[in-house]
Amino acid sequence: MSFQISKQDWDKVINYSQYAYDEYGSEIGGYMVVVKDDEGNFLMKDPIILKQVITAGNTVIDKDELAKYLMQTAMKHGTDIYYCWWHSHHTMAAFWSGTDLTAIQQSKHSDVSFSLVVNLKEEYKFRVSIWTPLEIHTDVEVEILGGEKVVPKYIQNKVNKLCSKPESRVIKSTSSNSYTYGGYYYKGRQLTLQDMFDDGDKDAERVNIEAELDNVLLDYIASNDDYEDYAKKVRGLNKQLKKNKSELRVGLVSEDNLDAVIHSIDADMYIHHKGVAFCEDALIANANQIYGLGKVNGWGTWSVKDTVT
Repeated sequence: MSFQISKQDWDKVINYSQYAYDEYGSEIGGYMVVVKDDEGNFLMKDPIILKQVITAGNTVIDKDELAKYLMQTAMKHGTDIYYCWWHSHHTMAAFWSGTDLTAIQQSKHSDVSFSLVVNLKEEYKFRVSIWTPLEIHTDVEVEILGGEKVVPKYIQNKVNKLCSKPESRVIKSTSSNSYTYGGYYYKGRQLTLQDMFDDGDKDAERVNIEAELDNVLLDYIASNDDYEDYAKKVRGLNKQLKKNKSELRVGLVSEDNLDAVIHSIDADMYIHHKGVAFCEDALIANANQIYGLGKVNGWGTWSVKDTVT
């Protein structure tokens, strides 16, 4: 079993991504249908974009346009299809940010769904998400079938027609004990996941910090590093952030609690503003909530080949 895309469709995704960055300095996202052939291979095809608001660190697709797309493709292909949500990280690394993972959780259109993130170097991550009978996520390789890139004019026209930048606005907090913590809204003892369709911006600096922190956490999970190595790397990140006069910092989880949260908490949740104390209790509470719901964190030993049918 393999996961495939034609060179023509792959180039179309990259061209959408290239023009969105060249013209808007932003990410862009869309969908593809995924069909299974007689040999058990999955083919992604017909990448499209929909009306959306795009920023340097996020895309927000219009919900009504998405619903219309899902209905039209089901009418065209029947119900025996899957969907792949794709989006770009332009000049940043290809990785799953906290915002991406939230979007994946809200993309349960069938028993199985697929997600693709690319950058302008044509690096990518491709994830298979199995929702039943257990929730499992696995990153796998994609087989692409098939000088200077020139973005076709029809790609430029479609991006210009369907994409817009958000209006600038100032949001003032009215509560001294409420703030956004990572990808979550924290108020008192309440911790609530923010809506993926919120039109808030997520800057490129934060996304790059997530990418660096992801590598630190993965080194610890893979037993390449012990706790002292992990702590040294986090302190190094914060030293660099301070040197760069960043308003962000990375929280250092205590040795007693690191193993309890590292397998279920996204890198985004460790990042906080330098004026807000790092809340380790919030991470522990969220980890307990995830385990309480019986979710499976995507790094199990289940085989995609055995599960996707």
